[in-house]
Amino acid sequence: MLLDRLPSTGRKVIPLELADGNDAHVFGRILAADTRAGVGGAMVALVADGACLPASGPVTSGPVLASVSTSSDGSFEFDYPLWRAPHLRVEATGFGVVLAAPVKECADAARPLLIELARSSRLRAHVLDTAGQPRANVEVSILAQGNSLLLPEQEQRSDLPAGLPTETWSSKTDREGWVSFSDLPAQIPLEAALQLGTRSVRLERDDVRLAPGEAREVEWRVESGCTLTGIALAEDGQPVSSILLWLAPASVSSSPYFSTHTTHPAQSTSTDKSGRFALSGVPAGDWLLGPAPGLFAKDWRIAPVPTPVRVGIEGSQKLTVLVPRGYSILGAVLDPDGKPAPGARIEIEDEEHRPIAMDCSAESSGFFAVGPLPPRTLFLKANSFSCLDSPVVRAAPGDRGVELKLQRGGTLSGRVIDSATGEGCMAALEYTLEGSSDRPTRGWASGWPAVWTQPGITTTGGFQSPAFSAGTYSIGARTDDGRFGVVKGLSVAIGEAHTDVVLRLSPGGVARITYTGKREALWATVLLDGVATTEPVRIERNRPRRLAVPAGTSALALRAALDGPARTRRIELETGETKEITLTDED
Repeated sequence: MLLDRLPSTGRKVIPLELADGNDAHVFGRILAADTRAGVGGAMVALVADGACLPASGPVTSGPVLASVSTSSDGSFEFDYPLWRAPHLRVEATGFGVVLAAPVKECADAARPLLIELARSSRLRAHVLDTAGQPRANVEVSILAQGNSLLLPEQEQRSDLPAGLPTETWSSKTDREGWVSFSDLPAQIPLEAALQLGTRSVRLERDDVRLAPGEAREVEWRVESGCTLTGIALAEDGQPVSSILLWLAPASVSSSPYFSTHTTHPAQSTSTDKSGRFALSGVPAGDWLLGPAPGLFAKDWRIAPVPTPVRVGIEGSQKLTVLVPRGYSILGAVLDPDGKPAPGARIEIEDEEHRPIAMDCSAESSGFFAVGPLPPRTLFLKANSFSCLDSPVVRAAPGDRGVELKLQRGGTLSGRVIDSATGEGCMAALEYTLEGSSDRPTRGWASGWPAVWTQPGITTTGGFQSPAFSAGTYSIGARTDDGRFGVVKGLSVAIGEAHTDVVLRLSPGGVARITYTGKREALWATVLLDGVATTEPVRIERNRPRRLAVPAGTSALALRAALDGPARTRRIELETGETKEITLTDED
């Protein structure tokens, strides 16, 4: 029922039917990744979505809706409420924990959800202070982000829960400073941290990665840290009182400004009435210290520009943090006809081509305001789904009347249908400009060269492309359940809409890929008739990954780096077939 049909006066009762109970079924098998044998006695828990994501810190788990132990061949099944966006948590003795989505197409034994478990790993750590003395009775935690525990083949699905919970293993050091962890997941990044009072201290700059079945022994030196004291001064040399300061690792972002989107502070503190501040326990390394951004800022006229700080092994360090005055750039975004373009997003870079992460979009009148920023030269452009990007405009904070005019493009639209039934399909689409080079063609983005992704389309199969520049395009399509199709030679002209495109999808098979080379990982894109049908996927060394591929003849475009040259590996596969493929550095 549409809201615009409601009467302007009086009352109208609108019945709302809320989902309740189980409305889906999943059948699956738990397998050992090294032997492919079923794992009996594994515990599979059905966990509801956590409902919301925290502003910072680990993602928490929702309630357990049901749990079951697998049979001797590793099989299990559940009725479950699809509307609660649940996930599966799988654990078994001797194996690392895995998370998975109970996908709708795996509803019976004919097409089970296959979940492979790698052998678990062990970690024994010796925790010492900087003088080499044991740190006893200190709580040490190992953390694994939920998304890293997800089945790799499910990473590109459109129906995943919004956030998967962080797994944590905690234990205290003994009198000699030793602490041990068993049954840790292998081949994923693990973060190690210890708790010192109310402060959590990361033990290693780099994440820990363990091989399946590995038993590793490490030594961690815990720094007492440096105490940073100092004063925050405005440009006129006056102390700035009661301002919130953030301390963040210098490596967290290439942006020269703090942002609520890209900056996650390790510590924060507020200046006193005299503008003075103190931060304790700061580890050695390169840091950024400056005014907090956005809603955290005391005054919108303060620019969130941090001061670089290098902390050594000294016990204390005195600093002066400059708090620059911020200014705004005011302007308007117009469509190609010169009318306001509400919702268009503003992208900003500085003279060194570093992105300025600010959530800025045009209002209904086309007006926009970017700031607060210090008076430095910046470059702005606007983008919109229905138009090509505006030309880049040079401006400085304090400028008024800046105009960003979107450019006219051409579009593609049509339907994606199942080749057997003619029914519409929900699919992910990849648009490729034919004849484009392998180098990125959009200087403001770091994505896949000349390929644009539309993550989902309507259940009727209808789709509308973003605006494109003139040229000849191909479209590759892929569904979550592994159907593929492409269409090539689509001519796009400026100001015109190509509206009769039809993509027909057919079922594929599965390639179980293992990379055994010397690199940490390869990037692979599935090609059908030379057209990309997937986003690049990461194939890690010695970690098998199941990848849906088209039936018949297809190929993998393999890259050592996302923007590097590609080599192709041909694949021949029957419909419904699963084929083992080993990749080496010579492929």
